[in-house]
Amino acid sequence: MMLKKIIYTAVLSSISLMGFSQGMLDAYRLSNTQLQGTARATAMGNAFGALGGDFTSASINPAGMGLYMTNEFEMTLQLGTLANTANYLGSSTKETDTNLSIPNLGYVASFKTNPNKNSSLVAVNVGLGLNRINDFNSGMVVKGSGATSSMLDQWTYNVNRGYMSDYHEGIASDAGLIYTIDDSDFAYHDMQSQYHNDGEPTENLAHDQTAMVYQEGSMDEFLFSLSFNFNHKFYLGATLGIQDVDLRRSSTMIEGNVDYTGVSSNIYLNHYEYGESLKTWGTGVNFKIGAIYKPIEQLRFGVAVHTPTYYSLNDEYDTYIINNYNQYDDASGRYYTYDTGRVLPSYIGEYSYNVNSPMRTIFSVAGVIAKRAVLSVDYEYIDYANMKFKNGGTEFHTQNQLIQEVYKSVGNLRIGGEYRVNNNFSLRAGYEYLPSPYESDDWEAETMTYSAGLGYNVGNFYIDAAYKHIASNQDQALYDVPMSPSETYTSPVANIEGKRNFYTLTLGMRF
Repeated sequence: MMLKKIIYTAVLSSISLMGFSQGMLDAYRLSNTQLQGTARATAMGNAFGALGGDFTSASINPAGMGLYMTNEFEMTLQLGTLANTANYLGSSTKETDTNLSIPNLGYVASFKTNPNKNSSLVAVNVGLGLNRINDFNSGMVVKGSGATSSMLDQWTYNVNRGYMSDYHEGIASDAGLIYTIDDSDFAYHDMQSQYHNDGEPTENLAHDQTAMVYQEGSMDEFLFSLSFNFNHKFYLGATLGIQDVDLRRSSTMIEGNVDYTGVSSNIYLNHYEYGESLKTWGTGVNFKIGAIYKPIEQLRFGVAVHTPTYYSLNDEYDTYIINNYNQYDDASGRYYTYDTGRVLPSYIGEYSYNVNSPMRTIFSVAGVIAKRAVLSVDYEYIDYANMKFKNGGTEFHTQNQLIQEVYKSVGNLRIGGEYRVNNNFSLRAGYEYLPSPYESDDWEAETMTYSAGLGYNVGNFYIDAAYKHIASNQDQALYDVPMSPSETYTSPVANIEGKRNFYTLTLGMRF
């Protein structure tokens, strides 16, 4: 039970909404890719490891690029909507967002090597383009009343142990939120109402909390793919993927309306606002290799291996605090309201580091029924415990140890189907299941995706449309709380129900 509690607490602290330091969530965000390619692949749950003939294959099983028999150009447009419902301290808050993007752009050139079929090599195909592998655009608002923990608890705890960051404890102290009393050797903040003899707070006054988090950006994978078609039965392919990382994040925490009933003090906190901004950018590189085998025309087997992605990243971050409080004036015998304005750290933080994502292995099977229907299944194995930070010294050594304790291996499942109504019109549907990557059963973080779509082609032109719904449910800590010494600290955990909808349209031309 103790190990389970440690793991659970480590997960909470690693994915808190307020916090820009490199943590386990950053590694997971880069490793947990959710592919957004063509409308056809989207509609079929991205279960294309054994199917091929679609540019999304370059990011799944590059051998599928070998099934192209003509040159082809395609472009995909996508409208995404998001609704996050946060449940916290008996309150429910919903936040929505909408964005438009181009998640896929691809060109495939097919070179016939043996039109007379005198050798086994039929064609060599080259693919160039991009697929989006993560969409960071989101918004979240968490509200609650009667909170008995505070974001200031961890900062005060750190000050009492001689640690003070310019971006947290430092500006909180400068703004008058954390300070010492009567020449004592311990720090405290205004929402703490009782103390041990050693200065450890045991209780916070009840108060309101609001946390707001907004993200923009994406991860796009630029692809160079080379594939080979042998006798239309065996296909080999390889893809060089270069990932472009662009994440911009702003977070705000407001705590106030403190219940000071029965408390006598010369200073009363009305509310304070803490804000932070983070910009992360950089590149990653990986290599994918795969094969597809058709023992008979109605059956296909596929296997693919992705190397770890090696990311080189840069962070730029900043914070501020505004403190609004009432202070008693002895001369007038009255309380006056003061506002500190924005209290800022002395400089903008910058940091460069590296992250390695885990390798992936994908096993696939697809069947063709009566030349009209297709059913495809992909199973993807990935061990998130193999995520790793690099070039960060002692801090990253601790993070990497926690990653190994907190995360586990999972098997992601993708299922897709297609029915050809006639030579021009097709119907499609798909399902994806991504289980929780956390060791602790107390932590909810599974994701399920449902999709459907249709396709129409005439001559050398085609148009595909898809709708995808992603449902997720996870617990999210608003901020860190001290792990010791007192059990009176409560974890401020909100449950986030996410619903994302994507409307995708692909236009393509064969020549």
